[in-house]
Amino acid sequence: MGLTINMVMLSLIVLIAFNEQILIKLCAFLLNILYKMHIVKDVNKLMGKTEYFISEYKDSIGKLKEDYYYTIKMFLITFIQLTVFFSTTYFVYKSLNLNESGIIDMICLQSFLYMAVSFIPTPGTAGASEIGFVLLLGHLFPHAIVPTALLLWRGISFYFSLIFSGLFSFAVTTLRTRALS
Repeated sequence: MGLTINMVMLSLIVLIAFNEQILIKLCAFLLNILYKMHIVKDVNKLMGKTEYFISEYKDSIGKLKEDYYYTIKMFLITFIQLTVFFSTTYFVYKSLNLNESGIIDMICLQSFLYMAVSFIPTPGTAGASEIGFVLLLGHLFPHAIVPTALLLWRGISFYFSLIFSGLFSFAVTTLRTRALS
C-alpha cells in the first residue's frame, strides 16, 4: 500500500513538474466522479483549491530548478539523514554480535519498510513498522533474538527520536523565553 502511494505521489509530482494541465484534467475527472457518488458536494470549490495547490507546487519546483546549489545541498543532506536513519538496523545487528549481513542490505530493506509504512498516520505506523520489521528484516537475525532486535530498533528509531525532539524543543523554547525576558 505504501509503495503504491509513493509511486502515485511521485507520478503526480512529475506531472506537476512537466505538464500541470494533464494533472488538472485528471483531478477534475476524479472530482466529478466523487461528486456523482455524493462524496464531494462542491466540485468548483475543490477544483479552485486543487489548482491553487498545483500552482504553488509548480512555483516551488521552479525555485528548486533555479537554485541548483541549494537543491543539491538539500538532496545531500536528506540522503545523509535517511542513510543514518536506515542504518539503525545495521547497528542494532552489529550490537548483537552478528556479522553475516552487510550494511547495504540493511539499508535497502529498511528503506523498503519505510516506504511501505510512511503514509500510515503515526499511531498506526507503530504496529505496521514492527510487523514489517519482523517480515522484512527478521530473517537476518537468529529467530531467538528477533524480539530483542525489534525492541532495540524501535527504541532507537522511534522512542529515542521522540525523546530527543522533545528535549530539544523544550531547550529551544526555554532559551527563547529567557532571551525575550
